[in-house]
Amino acid sequence: MKISVLEHGVLTEKNGYKKAYKNLENLCKFAEDLGFYSFWISEQHDVNSLVITNPLILLNHLANKTKKIHIGCGGIMLKHYQPFSIAEQINTLNLLHENRFIFGFGSNASTPKITKLLKSNQSNSSFYQKMIETIDFVNNTKNLNVKVNPHIEQKINPVMLITSEQSAIFAAENKFKIIYGWFLQPIKTYAKTVIQTYIDVYQKKWGFMPQDIGISVNVVAGKITKLLKTIEKL
Repeated sequence: MKISVLEHGVLTEKNGYKKAYKNLENLCKFAEDLGFYSFWISEQHDVNSLVITNPLILLNHLANKTKKIHIGCGGIMLKHYQPFSIAEQINTLNLLHENRFIFGFGSNASTPKITKLLKSNQSNSSFYQKMIETIDFVNNTKNLNVKVNPHIEQKINPVMLITSEQSAIFAAENKFKIIYGWFLQPIKTYAKTVIQTYIDVYQKKWGFMPQDIGISVNVVAGKITKLLKTIEKL
């Protein structure tokens, strides 16, 4: 079993953005020292207490501050972006830090204000199409008539962040890895159904069992028991 950390970039005091990013950097280094397989960061917009808005830039910073831990984006909120632009950024990161990154993709709709501001298409079909296009650009799977620069040979094996059977089916049919967001849908029977759907569809389509299935859960850690119990209820 591979154990990893997902960090959301929590703002602990008013206007303490530098501190929040420094805490995140220190946590990434600590996870590496403890031997964790990977360190993931999320993407949030217009959320007062969460400050990671551009995870792809932050991936490069964290790679520069660490030596070998894999660093994941959990995930790129692709509904807000154009696939070609994301593909260029992914290739740039992989050129600078070969085999360090894990690219996860999510379909979170963000807040209504952000959706309107970014003119995001919120349909699942649009997200699925964008994900396919992004992977095609990066992996050059369809010999598209446009060149993604920097042009490198490193392909990616994307991870899809899921909380529904619909997404599980799409991921399985396209041979994508998955991470189930337990912290978004903490229902044991439902999680089991979604993951089993993924396994069944994957095995039927590809003829073998999927090798990597992740589950993301909330973990509260600290030294003061009373404080931990208070945080746990939030």
